Amino acid sequence: MSTRGGLFGAYLTTFFLTITNPITMLSFLAIFAGLRLGETNGNYLSASVMVLGVFLGSAAWWLTLSTGVSLLREKFTHALLTWVNRLAGVIIFSFGMVALFL
Repeated sequence: MSTRGGLFGAYLTTFFLTITNPITMLSFLAIFAGLRLGETNGNYLSASVMVLGVFLGSAAWWLTLSTGVSLLREKFTHALLTWVNRLAGVIIFSFGMVALFL
């Protein structure tokens, strides 16, 4: 694996991939509109706290996720990963069937 760019390069790549994902943007837009979080009435402190909260929540999630993956990396064999992928496929397929027929 190439380490060109290092951690900062990986961070920037992930950041721009996430920030340009239309589903992410629409999800945040829907949540903020539904909870009326966008109505700051010109209060920049309130808007800044909201943005900081979203950033810290996302950072905490990715820190937890990446820490868990790094701790469990050695425990996953190829055979176990194959079964995890099969189970995930069955679950996704089942949700698709439920959505299609209900």
